[in-house]
Amino acid sequence: MAGKRNFYSNLKIVAIIHVVALLLMLCWGGMSSLLKEKEKVIIPVEFIVAVASSPHSAPDNHLQAALAPNSKPKLTPQPKPKPKTKPRNRIKVNNQRVRRNSQNVEPKNLLTKEEIERRLKMGATAGDRNTAIPDEDTRGFMLIRQMMYDLWQPPDKEVVGNKTAEVTLKLSLNGTLIYKQIVKRSGVAVMDTSVSAVLASAVRIAGLPRGFLQRHSNESITIIFKVD
Repeated sequence: MAGKRNFYSNLKIVAIIHVVALLLMLCWGGMSSLLKEKEKVIIPVEFIVAVASSPHSAPDNHLQAALAPNSKPKLTPQPKPKPKTKPRNRIKVNNQRVRRNSQNVEPKNLLTKEEIERRLKMGATAGDRNTAIPDEDTRGFMLIRQMMYDLWQPPDKEVVGNKTAEVTLKLSLNGTLIYKQIVKRSGVAVMDTSVSAVLASAVRIAGLPRGFLQRHSNESITIIFKVD
């Protein structure tokens, strides 16, 4: 009986030891799980930082191109090709002499004697060149001046110098002087006296065209006397 009790007491002790060991193992596992640090979970986060450019710094061309959606790249103009110059045609020179036949040259129109006299009366001068004949009014005024100067005996140039005398005339339909007066004297007695003598001797201007007299009759005509 005593051995059997010892066996049961030993078994009880062993069981208790196993239970205590098991509890200790469970407690130790729980404590170790509590004491063990949890693994940190790292989540990657991406940050975009916009850096403000200073007013003095030059803008980034790449950044501007990325921010401008409608911007087009600038194309550098290519130089235009130079036009090809055409070769010049060579000019052939002919050394042969050209002989003119004088028999085939038509003679120029020659003026008749009556035509020459008529043109001389109209104021044309003799010469080897064709001169333009002045109109009727110009020829009339030239004729009046010429006839007044033909009647004038001018004084010496050294005495008069560049002094001038101005005269006003009026004509009738037949060329008679109906008015003649010195309107501006030269201030030199010799010259003013000579001009007054011209007015006293001039009575009629002959040879004036009829059309000129019809247009300029009873009209003031000015003649200026000056020693050349």
